[in-house]
Amino acid sequence: MENLHRQLNFYWAGKYKTTYPEDFQEKRKKKNTTNISETRRTNKARYDRDSKLLPNIVPGQPVYVRNPITNKWEPGTVKSMESQQSANLELERGSSVRRNRLDIRETPIKKSPRQEASVQDQINEDESQPGLPSKSTTSPDSSKHRTRSGRLVKPPLKLDL
Repeated sequence: MENLHRQLNFYWAGKYKTTYPEDFQEKRKKKNTTNISETRRTNKARYDRDSKLLPNIVPGQPVYVRNPITNKWEPGTVKSMESQQSANLELERGSSVRRNRLDIRETPIKKSPRQEASVQDQINEDESQPGLPSKSTTSPDSSKHRTRSGRLVKPPLKLDL
């Protein structure tokens, strides 16, 4: 701004006048320089309030990678980490790409049918052990329908005339 005043003073060969008083302009300059660090601190605190840390990924880990063109997630594996925010990946279709950490999601671990069957066998064995109460006893309101969240669904009350 001061450079502009010099240029205008040179152009008009006189003092450039403004509607603001001189002391106001000086206060404004001082205010801007003293509050910059405080403003940065408050802005950082506001940003960090809503930000989340992403889980770590390691080379060889199966992940999903967002395709920026189709905006769909494709399976792949991590080849190497370039930095904390960037990774080299190999997609299932054979191509090799580098993506930002925001475009990489961990693959949820799925149990194979064999693992699920072994878990069911363990549950059945626990139920058949003597001395333990059986879980297969029916409660009096088991005939009523329950939602997935466990809420009991009551039939509607209708007016009989």
